[in-house]
Amino acid sequence: MKIGKRIAKEIVLKLSDTIGQNINIMDTNGVIIASSDANREGKLHGGALKLIKENLTEVIVESNEQFPGSKNGINLPVLFEGDVVGVIGITGDVSEVYKYGEIIKKMTEILLLEERAKELNVMEQKARDRFFNEWLVDSLEIKSPARFEQLAADMSVDTSLSYRVAALAPAANLSPDVDTLTEISRRIRRSVSRALKADAFRTASHMILIFPDTKDEIIEKALGDVKAHIQSSFSCEIKIGVSDKGAVLHLSDAHERAVKALEFSMKSGLSRAVSFYNPYDINYLLNGLDDKAKETFLSDLFKDATPEEKEASMEFASIYLQENGSLDKIAERLFVHKNTVKYRINKLTQLTGVDIRTCLGTYIFMLSKMMTE
Repeated sequence: MKIGKRIAKEIVLKLSDTIGQNINIMDTNGVIIASSDANREGKLHGGALKLIKENLTEVIVESNEQFPGSKNGINLPVLFEGDVVGVIGITGDVSEVYKYGEIIKKMTEILLLEERAKELNVMEQKARDRFFNEWLVDSLEIKSPARFEQLAADMSVDTSLSYRVAALAPAANLSPDVDTLTEISRRIRRSVSRALKADAFRTASHMILIFPDTKDEIIEKALGDVKAHIQSSFSCEIKIGVSDKGAVLHLSDAHERAVKALEFSMKSGLSRAVSFYNPYDINYLLNGLDDKAKETFLSDLFKDATPEEKEASMEFASIYLQENGSLDKIAERLFVHKNTVKYRINKLTQLTGVDIRTCLGTYIFMLSKMMTE
């Protein structure tokens, strides 16, 4: 591991404040890459170079002229897994700063270990994200079963379980900036990893959650809490679609269904916290139709009607469906006699060529009602 400029500057800032002394960090070429004195950055530190070349345990600089680019103080090697990865120097009177030497050296090495742990965690998370993306989008388990099983084992993913998929995205009328979206994603990832033992990663258009199958009410509670937290913290409404129950080797199908449930939630404006995909819900069929297809269906149904007749017919058909075809209840709703209801039914049949009293007619007018909502 090498000490990068970013982490070197962070260490200098933290440790300088701690001991109230000027600190320099040099790389393995003896060049100052971070310093409390910004003017010294990028310059060669002769004392550090001597320490590295001669593999010394310390170099004490007693005067500013002793080594090129050096000032009085103490310089110690920074070790990582037994290798020298840099040098840390504390500027000042040696009798004053020597006592800080080993402490600052150890603190620097601990900070490097912490940074390395963060890097490894990020690398592991990216590897998991790539694995799940290949599984979801590219059907890795079908294209390369051996590689799939090996990667799953490496990631400690139990392929014997059934999994569910959720797709999350800001409401269609919202466009959070990149920083806000990153923080929202971070909070979602942290919340669902605890509540649902979920893995989470972002695609270009939405965030994906993958978690072991569990009851819908548990999923709705966990994701509903996440939705409420994001709303209150960022004033950002998120929409959530969840797949139905599915086998582990059909995760790409679960992903597709979660996205469909999300799209349905986006278009329908449902107030429910979570939209669960239901293969038997006709709304999902209609959601897949574009506006032109819907317009064509309605135009064909009411091709001989004026706009006023179409509006009145749809209003009557809606009441008919709500009352399940009961003449008494429809008459009561409209404040008319039953014979008038029969007349309206016959008029609707003549206008459209479809008898709403038949099974097919009921189905057609139910579709037309849904298309206009």
